[in-house]
Amino acid sequence: MAVTTRHSINPLCFLHSICAHRPFACSQLSNNKRHKANGLLIGLLQKTGSCGGRMRFILHHHLQTRVVSDLCNAALQQASSTSPSADSSLAKVSTSSQRKSVFLGPVEYNRLLPCTQHILPARIEHMLVEQEGNIVDIVSTALALPPAYVADLIHFGAMHYALECPTPLPTASSEQLELYNRVTRLRSLQKKQRASLKGKTMKEAQKVFRVTSEDFHVETGTYLRVHVHPKRAPRVYEIDWLSRIIAETDSYVVLDKPAGVSVGGTVDNLEEMCATFVGRALGLKDPLIVTHQIDTCTEGCVVFAKTKQFSSHFHMLLRERKVKKEYCALAAAPVAVGRHVHFMQPARYAPRILSQLRMQCQMQAGSIVS
Repeated sequence: MAVTTRHSINPLCFLHSICAHRPFACSQLSNNKRHKANGLLIGLLQKTGSCGGRMRFILHHHLQTRVVSDLCNAALQQASSTSPSADSSLAKVSTSSQRKSVFLGPVEYNRLLPCTQHILPARIEHMLVEQEGNIVDIVSTALALPPAYVADLIHFGAMHYALECPTPLPTASSEQLELYNRVTRLRSLQKKQRASLKGKTMKEAQKVFRVTSEDFHVETGTYLRVHVHPKRAPRVYEIDWLSRIIAETDSYVVLDKPAGVSVGGTVDNLEEMCATFVGRALGLKDPLIVTHQIDTCTEGCVVFAKTKQFSSHFHMLLRERKVKKEYCALAAAPVAVGRHVHFMQPARYAPRILSQLRMQCQMQAGSIVS
């Protein structure tokens, strides 16, 4: 019986792992599987038509942003030398795919607003400050970004720092491990402890905070995480927010949240969210307080607090289960009456997939009505 492991090589899944925030897939492969992946990539890149050209361009762009390993670089060079029709295939895709608002060209960094309609691939940079200074100057110089763009990243909440570099996870990339080793060497060369670290344990010093000011001064040894391409929500600019407000008092606001917009923002975007745009629509001086969340793809009622007192009161109601929630779902086909349970395959990144094996076991045991 063949057993599929998480390192098995499927060409489409391998490419998807590169584009879906998984830059560590290549470094985790053994030499044999790396050789097999190299052959699969070359086969994909040599194909003509929109599919092959699209894949070739995705790999080209990720190579520019230093996400893909040397494996993909070697595959690109070999495929380019053996595939004369690759460039024409790429040109066809570039013109046809622009209508779908999919990013297919090199990034020209200017400003984050107005919001672009193009979908930029994820790019997260981990940095170690080796010479103290202003954070805008340091990041713009190290990443070759305009200072205005770096200031926009800070405004969006897309930049984080820690006094000490966090310990790498088991799935960390070679770049992150190298960065951590540099931190360790730098720490050993320092003759005296930094003033900001006095009285703090290593765990406290490794705690990550969000950068909130363009005038933030960073000292030598500080760890920075920069989300160069924040996750965008262009729909926030298309919504009449005043018409979505159901109720408003001196203590709270009830919003009919539209689909496609986050309630309280993401780790790299605190600008394009419901709380920010509702507060602006109402002309409030103080920001609204998020009391609970519903999924970005879900529409429904969301309660924002205007005061800390109401926020504490509403949280108490949630803890005591005095707030009733009802969800309505649209089904593509009739659903049988009964209890339906599903299990998701364990994965750190979306999209998460239903585990068919566990569902079949439960159905055989009679726990699921289908």
